[in-house]
Amino acid sequence: LSWQNLPGQPLPVQQLCGFLTGSGTEADPYLIYTAEQLNLIGLFSCEWDKHFILTGDIDLSAYTGTQFNIIGYYITSYSDSKPFTGVFDGNDHTISAFTYTTIGSDYIGLFGYVVGPNSLIKDLTLINPDVDAAGYSDNVGCLVGRLESGTVSGCGVEGGRVSGGYRNTGGLVGNNCEGGTISNCYATCNVSGADFTGGLVGENYDGTISNCYATGSVTGDRVTGGLVGDNGDYYDGTISNCYATGSVTGNMWTGGLVGINSSGTIENCYARGSVTGDQTTGGLVGNNYLGGTIENCYAIGSVMAEDKYTGGLVGDNYESVISNCYATGSVTGADYTGGLVGYNYKGMVSNCYAAGSVIGDRYTGGLVGRNRYGWISGCFWDIEIGGPDNGIGMGLPTSQMQTQSTFTDAGWDFHTPVWKICEGMDYPRLEWEMIDWPVIDEEPEVTTGTSNTISWQQVNEAIEYYAICCSDDNLENVAAESGWVDVNEWTFDGLETGQTYWYAVKARQNCVLESEWSDVVSSLQGTLGDAVDVMLDADSLKNSNMKNALLNKIEDVLEMIDAGMYEDALKKLENDILKKTDGCFKTGRADKNDWITTCEAQQQIYPFVMDTIDYVNSLSQ
Repeated sequence: LSWQNLPGQPLPVQQLCGFLTGSGTEADPYLIYTAEQLNLIGLFSCEWDKHFILTGDIDLSAYTGTQFNIIGYYITSYSDSKPFTGVFDGNDHTISAFTYTTIGSDYIGLFGYVVGPNSLIKDLTLINPDVDAAGYSDNVGCLVGRLESGTVSGCGVEGGRVSGGYRNTGGLVGNNCEGGTISNCYATCNVSGADFTGGLVGENYDGTISNCYATGSVTGDRVTGGLVGDNGDYYDGTISNCYATGSVTGNMWTGGLVGINSSGTIENCYARGSVTGDQTTGGLVGNNYLGGTIENCYAIGSVMAEDKYTGGLVGDNYESVISNCYATGSVTGADYTGGLVGYNYKGMVSNCYAAGSVIGDRYTGGLVGRNRYGWISGCFWDIEIGGPDNGIGMGLPTSQMQTQSTFTDAGWDFHTPVWKICEGMDYPRLEWEMIDWPVIDEEPEVTTGTSNTISWQQVNEAIEYYAICCSDDNLENVAAESGWVDVNEWTFDGLETGQTYWYAVKARQNCVLESEWSDVVSSLQGTLGDAVDVMLDADSLKNSNMKNALLNKIEDVLEMIDAGMYEDALKKLENDILKKTDGCFKTGRADKNDWITTCEAQQQIYPFVMDTIDYVNSLSQ
């Protein structure tokens, strides 16, 4: 074994025990089929520079405590450690129920330690993980404990929880550092830790995070953020096109998106969750510190703190820059409380506004609680909503805060544009903003007739929706569209039988913000025969030959309809086909006449039989 430090070369995994197919190269990666194979990878560090790929979804619920073999480890120093430096392709599959429970251990995650510019983990989703690293634990995440100069792309964590002990705890990655890149990732798990705790990443120093989000609740002690606990840590750290919507609770340095932005950059980001802290608390960032930059961002969650430095956007802006940002959440604090910034010390704040209620003790203002040696330019706050007028920024009534000329006269950019506005209805919004995507209800595999009704869930802020029906999944060939409507469903008529259609919907707010298209759903516009052919599993019939027999009976009905023999078609439907599919709907269980023997299968087919009966009745009238 490699850890014995004895002469000889380690054998490839497949020669050692024959448990993986493939040779571990990019062209011929190791194939992972089972939970047992995935768990064994952690035993063979000699293979951690190879290529791996999942061939299907995996359930790890059989492994509890410390039974799962973490891939990649760090021991006392880098020379004693063995990181994962290869490529792990999730192949758009999931790993469910990853569980790990330990006390005082570091580098905890499905991958403990990932290093190197060639290391990559991609296209993998963890479902309901449960990671509990209590005690003096460092670098804890559901997917990766510490990512160093490597890449994580297209990965997510859905549900579950992660709990860390000492520092660097994140929903996806504990620590992203030294050129590490995280893109197109998300986490919806709940996260709890001590210092440097984030909904997605605990600490991001000299790393890049883009196009990511976190929605779980986050609880920490010092340096706690809805997305990232600490960004920069006196090094470069970049966060762009990201958001966090979960509630955040911390002690010192707490933010809806980031706890501390120390010499880092945050751009095109937002936070919508409520934030509760003690000292230095902000709706977006707790402390923007020593050269930190925040551009084109907003926060709309409520902010509440027990001690000083509380702001709707930033609690403490210390020798740093904030530009083209806004905050609209309510703010409640003690000393140094502001609708946008609690305390601006030698900082620069330009082209920003606040429009939330502000309650504080000493040094309280609608825009900034206290400005000491700082520079504030072109900034406004709603005097009808915000806190007391302390002379910092320009307080204006709501009507003027919703008028474009108020801001263009101060040099704001509505032409490139950075900003846009729906005058008389809303405050300025950032050009890149979008409201949440609507979620369209799942479609059945087959829909009968020549019309189909789709429905979707309401979106906060949305006043109208736009639905489309397309003949391709890229939404390029539009067969029908609703236009902008104020309802949550739409019926498309004149559809072609035998054609599969794809549906999507988007939303918009007032005349300003518009969402992206929802996820796409599809359905075959077919007949009763299509439903039986596509949806009915032969195992749910009395014998496998009955599926073809049932299809033949349906074909006879269709021929009768084509010939105008509606009465004969109706008799065959009601006296023959229906009686073979309706036992569960009459008595709650399949009866002796049923060909379909399970209620689950009957529930799929019975509605199509009834639709066909109604259709023939309409033809015969």
